[in-house]
Amino acid sequence: MRICFASDQAFPAVGGEGISTENFSLGMAKRGHTVIVLTSQGSGLIYHTGSGAIYHTGSGAIYRFFSLLLPGQKGSLAFPSLIKIISILKRERINIVQINLPSYLGWQTLRGARKIGIPVVLGFHVQVGNIIPFYFPFSLFKGILEAWFTYFYSKADTAVVPSRFASEILKKYTYKPIRIVSNGIDLKAFDVKKLTSKEIETFRKRYSLSGFSVLLYTGRLNYEKNISYLLRIMQALKERKGRVKLLIVGEGNLKNRLQSKMARLGIKREVIFTGFLKEKDLLCAYACADIFILSSFYELQSIATLEAMAMRRAILIGRSKENAAQELVKEGANGYTFSLEDPGEAVEKINRILSHEKLKKSMQEKSYQMIQAHQIEKSISKLEKIYENLIKN
Repeated sequence: MRICFASDQAFPAVGGEGISTENFSLGMAKRGHTVIVLTSQGSGLIYHTGSGAIYHTGSGAIYRFFSLLLPGQKGSLAFPSLIKIISILKRERINIVQINLPSYLGWQTLRGARKIGIPVVLGFHVQVGNIIPFYFPFSLFKGILEAWFTYFYSKADTAVVPSRFASEILKKYTYKPIRIVSNGIDLKAFDVKKLTSKEIETFRKRYSLSGFSVLLYTGRLNYEKNISYLLRIMQALKERKGRVKLLIVGEGNLKNRLQSKMARLGIKREVIFTGFLKEKDLLCAYACADIFILSSFYELQSIATLEAMAMRRAILIGRSKENAAQELVKEGANGYTFSLEDPGEAVEKINRILSHEKLKKSMQEKSYQMIQAHQIEKSISKLEKIYENLIKN
């Protein structure tokens, strides 16, 4: 097959959608398919803009277009011309297109594919709440955005979502077929056995974790991730004199505000911000953690939670009607869900896990057993069959 992925947030990946696009495009290329990617110029980087393939993965190319940076380290949005998109799709002889964001790039790629008769798969990776904060005073903008989602996703031949929860949300916007394909996880890349005990111990010393139990959050430091609630949990844990630290891995526009709140709550020693971590440093963060914790308002699956499960961590996920990561919890088996209104519930469940070593180890192994259903190769195979059926028909 000759496949085109359109995503503003890939190569380099920004957020879960960008990671998903990269994983699937590279995975399809490894299977012998020709893959091209249409994307933005990238955050703070200078590239040629849409004039030709400027990055090769061995079985295809990446095309970049003029872009504008989004605030809060949320990546970039690309603004290609329709003529350029059509030219690329024809020249590359594309026979299936997957568009992963309802952005200007996504819209132009959709129009281009329709004009030359290429079937289109629309990936659902962003919620209205990721774009417009829940506290935003003008509901008119929410209505406009939802109308756009309805228009955009009704143009799919097939829509692909990462979770059952995401499929229920998307049903509000389209009557077209919806298929569930997990974002998946590369179990060879996220494997605690890739680390030596010396590497893990060095990481512990670097961030002063030795002798402490560790909670871990990885992801953007933005409002929808609700990280301030994790600080309230840490304050409550400190009041109970628990030797627990919270490791926050990632960057975002709320970092300074969160650090100020941390100081006001008197938990400066208990909370550590590492910034972005890559490769072995990220694996070490997971390996040092006893529990992965997520208090997001909005998740359509949560790749970070998949990574934590692959690294054999117990998981704690906040209960929110817009958070699909709850689907990854088997209550009491690999972790727990917790209230986003009463920090005491999270504290009680953290202490329950940390005070029973046998329970913690059991939960960690159960996470690893459960993640087998999300192996990236299984997800690639599902997507491959969707593409083949669309092309055939």
